[in-house]
Amino acid sequence: MFVNLLPHPVDLFDDDGELVGSIPTTGAVARCRESRQVIGVVDGVRLTRTVFEREVDNLPGPRPGTYYIVSRPVAEVLPERDDLVVPDELVRNGRGEIVGCRSLCRCA
Repeated sequence: MFVNLLPHPVDLFDDDGELVGSIPTTGAVARCRESRQVIGVVDGVRLTRTVFEREVDNLPGPRPGTYYIVSRPVAEVLPERDDLVVPDELVRNGRGEIVGCRSLCRCA
């Protein structure tokens, strides 16, 4: 079972580019807490580094047989969680916008 903790549905495509399914959002969005560090200024533009914390809002604990679809930062800060997956093999439309994916990936 997949639980989508992204702010949008996840549309799944086959290798021929045909839509084969969609996983609706739950309305809850798992997000890392983050902070920014100023690392410099170039031509009057501030350069920053984003640091993602291990604290994640709206992420349930593991449940047998359940995979949570989350953002890559969430999955990367919690590599010990083998139940976190992210959209992979992204599918884009003619304007280059992401419209879905062909698979879900573990980041750990």
